[in-house]
Order: sequence, then structure tokens, then C-alpha cells
Amino acid sequence: MTLSVHSSRPGSTLVAVLAAMTVVLLLLGGMLKIGLIGRRQLLKELDARQAECLLEAAADRAAKRLAADPAWSGDARTVAADQITGVGAASVTTSIAAGEGRGPALQIVVDYPAGRTDSVRRERTFPFTPPAAVRSPTSASPPTDPPSLEVSP
Repeated sequence: MTLSVHSSRPGSTLVAVLAAMTVVLLLLGGMLKIGLIGRRQLLKELDARQAECLLEAAADRAAKRLAADPAWSGDARTVAADQITGVGAASVTTSIAAGEGRGPALQIVVDYPAGRTDSVRRERTFPFTPPAAVRSPTSASPPTDPPSLEVSP
């Protein structure tokens, strides 16, 4: 006499395994989606930081240019991707506006990467104070006391 152990429903083990695999696949799909969203967010943050750096560099460039030529009225440039550490070119627009009583103001707009629908746009207005007259090296008097080079123990 042989005893056979069979379940009352054939294929119930298969259904249980398929249900477990479905749950595992749903979990893996959710983890993959979270990873992709995190990656997109990181890349967007990198683009925003690059735009901020470009904005500061454009402000420095514009201040030097305006100090050298008070008649300069601004410009629009495209910075190539190989000139910056980025994935695309940047559009930088600089204009000079009337400041609030103290002098001109630099208005700078940066789009990075330029021409894309998801580009980061940064706009800022910087007050510009013309630099004081710089004395020529021949008219400067030498320092009376040279700086001390002593190192304390």
C-alpha cells in the first residue's frame, strides 16, 4: 500500500510561486523607479550649480568689462560645452540697467544647458560700484616697515 500526498488542488504551488514573484517584481520595479528619479534629481541639481557658477563668472567678467569701458552696454554670449565642465552650451546675457542712485546695475541671465526644455534659468541683478582710481606703481611710496617673517615656536 502506497500513500500518496497530493494537494487537493493541482497547481496551487505554481500559483503561490507566481504571486511571490509578482510581489518581488513590483518591489524591484519600485526600487528602480526611485533610483531613476533620484538620478534625474541629482543631474538637475548639478545643472543648477553649474548655472550658479556661470552666473558668478559672468558677473565678474561684466564688472571688469564695465570698469574698463563705462560705455559698455552688455552682451549676449553662448559658452560652448567644451569651455565649461558641462553637458551642453550655456546662454549668458548681460545687460546694464540704471541702479538705485549709486550707479549702474548688472543684470545677468543664464540658461544652462541652452536650448533644452528642461534647462535651468538663473537671473540676478548685481549693483556695480566703479573701482577707485588705482595709483600707478611709480607714484606709490614704498612701505616703511617691511612685514615681519618671524615664525613663533
